[in-house]
Amino acid sequence: MQATHKFEIAIADAPSVFRRQQLHARRGAAASAEAAAALELIDARLMSTQRRIAGVERETARRAERARHEQLI
Repeated sequence: MQATHKFEIAIADAPSVFRRQQLHARRGAAASAEAAAALELIDARLMSTQRRIAGVERETARRAERARHEQLI
């Protein structure tokens, strides 16, 4: 009788383990999707920052060129 009871527990636990594995896999997938979205946002911000830096560098070069030109006049 006790062996049957253990067997029933083992069978009852199997779906529970399977459900936990499914939940773990879903959480992992959600975390991966969230991480991918976060990396995409970081990449977009980085590109925006790089464009701003390039614009500042161009403006600085223009001002330096104007200053050199004014010194020659």
